[in-house]
Amino acid sequence: MSPRPKAIIAHPLWGRGGAEAAAMWIIEALLQDFDVTVYTRGGFDLCALNEIAGLRLSPERIALRVANGANAWPLGALAHGAFLRSLEEVGSGFDLRVTASGVCHWGRSAIHFLSSVTWNDALAARFERRGDAGLARDALRRLSGAISQASKRSLRGDLFIANSRWTARQSAPFCPGPLEVVPPAVPLLKPGSSWAARENGVLVLGRLSPEKRIETCIEIVEGLRAKGKPLILHIVGPEGGRNYAARIDDLRQARSDWIECLPLVVGAAKQDLLGRFRYGLSACEIEAFGIATAEMAAAGMVVFAPEDGAQGEILEDPRQRYRSVADAVERLSAVLDNEPLQHELHTSALGARGRFAPPRFVEAVRALAKRFVGSSCASSSSIPAQQQA
Repeated sequence: MSPRPKAIIAHPLWGRGGAEAAAMWIIEALLQDFDVTVYTRGGFDLCALNEIAGLRLSPERIALRVANGANAWPLGALAHGAFLRSLEEVGSGFDLRVTASGVCHWGRSAIHFLSSVTWNDALAARFERRGDAGLARDALRRLSGAISQASKRSLRGDLFIANSRWTARQSAPFCPGPLEVVPPAVPLLKPGSSWAARENGVLVLGRLSPEKRIETCIEIVEGLRAKGKPLILHIVGPEGGRNYAARIDDLRQARSDWIECLPLVVGAAKQDLLGRFRYGLSACEIEAFGIATAEMAAAGMVVFAPEDGAQGEILEDPRQRYRSVADAVERLSAVLDNEPLQHELHTSALGARGRFAPPRFVEAVRALAKRFVGSSCASSSSIPAQQQA
């Protein structure tokens, strides 16, 4: 029996967000056909990552390689640059190289999963908020790039997999290889309580960071309350930046009679949360997919999100997409005043369970990975030996 092919998947630091949950499902897909090594600088707590992704991957099935050499650098940007620079050497012994989130220059053929629309400098300049924090991020990117020497490595012929059609459209000018769209797996797919049993509240789910525009969600619900809709707002998610989280907490304290904030919830507690409320709300205008939005919809919540970004691919009914705070207030108010419409949108939302079911994701990734490895081997074998050296 011939040995199984080997795959390496790189992710520099594993947090506890949607990108990491998506990366865990990439690993699950690759394990069906490859021996998998995870290459990282740290944070790969398999028990915690299994919990956020709804998986049960065994540590015996995954080889872990930590970039200790990169971690020896004294500054995060320098360590990240060293990590990126090490990929060419580390990836040389594998049949398949995979970037879990964004694009890394491996110096050899690779697959890259595009989970954010800000994966390169040009896109970041277009979509990220500027200001002191943005300028600091720009400087750190340039520093990491200088250390990694990524610009000297070609991406031509690599495969790029976007998590939405919107992400693919924004990314296409920067992808010199084929570009596919595979929506991520959304594992919490059980419907929640019946509509009648749910609380008439609004849930905001996800990381507390500036691009999520949590303050806009507060403004929308405040506008609804001013129209006589006594809604309670629940903001649930981990900090994405201490200063921003503090700002949101100040807003919460000033409205403590109708805003509740909770930290990250996972597993059964998250499932209970998703089945508890009638309405979900997002204000992120650069959402590359919107896993939290898909989770809320799949649980039967009626979710509202901006017209811009990829969330419209989840929320197909235009009545659930808004262009401004005032527009959002009017759209939510119209649904709150129309019980038959509530039931119609609730029933429609449950369709997300099938559209984003994990088996679809796993089979799509398996097919692309096997096809890519086969085409890469065929391409390499067609090059004369003296040119391969």
